[in-house]
Amino acid sequence: MGISPFGRSFAKKPSRSMGMSAGGDWPYPTVRKLVEVCNDKITKVLASDPNPAKYKIIDETVVGTCVVVRVNYPDCTNYEGKKILVFDDVNQWKKLKKKKRLDPHFVEDQYSPMARFEPTERGMVLAVKTARILSNLCESQTKEGKL
Repeated sequence: MGISPFGRSFAKKPSRSMGMSAGGDWPYPTVRKLVEVCNDKITKVLASDPNPAKYKIIDETVVGTCVVVRVNYPDCTNYEGKKILVFDDVNQWKKLKKKKRLDPHFVEDQYSPMARFEPTERGMVLAVKTARILSNLCESQTKEGKL
């Protein structure tokens, strides 16, 4: 009877199918391989984050006081680097565009998108509808003196 890496005993002697290497140093090669695989996946996940300095604006749609922007981040792997962002102030958006740096994440200490949507036709429709609702809300509150 042997001991598994989880502290339980088992009736069979560890075999190659259980992760034992030809040298008999089970389970460490399996653990080493697992760490390599995990590190590789972590590297890929980190590489998939969009680079705020490396992007291309596909198009932008002004909706009242808001703007819906479709952006491509070539280094980003999810959704082929495409993002749909909604900004709540056209004037702030124009200033942000001049900075040549566009972070799609929600950040508290700088002007950032107020919403993101999946980069599909459905996502674009929802983004425009959201921008329209937000713009109408902002305009009515401005008229009432609440903003």
